[in-house]
Amino acid sequence: MLSDRLKVAIPLILIVCLAFFLPGAYGKTFFVLLAAAMLAGAVHEGCTLTGLKPFGAQEILLFGFSACLLANICFCHTTKVVDDMLIVSNFSPLVEVALLLFFLLGAFVTVFSRPVDQSSLRTVACTILVGVLVCWQLSYIVRLFFTMPMLVAYLVAVTKMGDIGAYTFGSLFAKVLPGGNHKLSRHVSPKKSWEGLLGGCVFCIITSLIFLLCAKSLQFGWIQGILFGVVAAVFGLLGDLSESLLKRAAGVKDSGKLPGLGGVLDVLDSLLPMGPILYLWCFLPFF
Repeated sequence: MLSDRLKVAIPLILIVCLAFFLPGAYGKTFFVLLAAAMLAGAVHEGCTLTGLKPFGAQEILLFGFSACLLANICFCHTTKVVDDMLIVSNFSPLVEVALLLFFLLGAFVTVFSRPVDQSSLRTVACTILVGVLVCWQLSYIVRLFFTMPMLVAYLVAVTKMGDIGAYTFGSLFAKVLPGGNHKLSRHVSPKKSWEGLLGGCVFCIITSLIFLLCAKSLQFGWIQGILFGVVAAVFGLLGDLSESLLKRAAGVKDSGKLPGLGGVLDVLDSLLPMGPILYLWCFLPFF
């Protein structure tokens, strides 16, 4: 029901917006706490969907990995000014490499105390999958907030408007085309269509350009804004499909029990790959 969705979505939006209006360290602290709560919920849902034991050794490892990634962002960074405007906070890449290494080894250690069979490999693989898909990718949204909060607002606005555009175009063409719309992946998500992807691109590009017009602090040109809109539509859809694959494999409709929204992963699905992509978009020289 739309009313149930709004009852949960509106308070969540207001809570997130609070992080952007609190001054300085207060805003960063609030955003990190909010991100930690969202990460914890997403990790728990990811473990449930992949069949890992709730609050078992693997989930505890994933909680620890998430906490270390956030600590690296908060405490192991330097700040500098680029072009007299853009504040860049660089996390420590050496610390991240060490964290990834210990996490990968830890995923194997969690199965050392039980008899070894094919389920041991599945457990390790699922642990690494949740660690990379959820913990590592979502941590980049916090990095972007520490870099410049406006980047996170831009990321969320463009990506989520892409979701709306995909739903709008997909539903419209499903009604007007004689044979319905053209499915992208019948087995993973039957409602996703090529027409929906087109609608996502249109909405993402329009939102990106409007945002760049209003937010002068973002140093993107019009061409970059258009290209990022296309990238956001494509990779946002891939993030959505990735989460849909987990749910379909688990035989469930929603990743969690948030009224009207499904679960934390249902809210964040299209954002999963977009944090690392926007980070690269901002800071690699060929962008």
